[in-house]
Amino acid sequence: MKDIQYMLAKILGRLKKDREQETVLRFFRKNGISIGGGGRIYSNILTPESELIRIGSDVTISNGVTFVTHDNSIIKVLPDATDLFGSITIGNHCFIGSLQRLRRIDISTII
Repeated sequence: MKDIQYMLAKILGRLKKDREQETVLRFFRKNGISIGGGGRIYSNILTPESELIRIGSDVTISNGVTFVTHDNSIIKVLPDATDLFGSITIGNHCFIGSLQRLRRIDISTII
C-alpha cells in the first residue's frame, strides 16, 4: 500500500511541475521520517519503523536505495531473540548512490 502511495505522491508532484520533490518530501515526513530542507529522494525509503530514520539538509538519495531499520538476523546468534532494531541517521550534504542498502547506520560525513 505504501508503494502505491509513494507513486501517487510522485505523480502528484510531477503534475505540479517544479514541486515534485517538495511533494515527495512531504509524503515521507507525513509517514514519520525526519527530513531537513533542500533534499532530493528518488527511492521509496519507507520502512515499518520510518520514525527511526533521520535525514539532514541538502541530502540526495538516488534510485533503488533501501533502508532496513529492523531484521531477524540476530536469531542466528541468539535463538531467543527475534528482532534487531536500529536507527538510520544521514547528516547534512550527503549523497547516497544508486542501489545501496543502509541498515542501522550513522552517516554524518560530508560526501
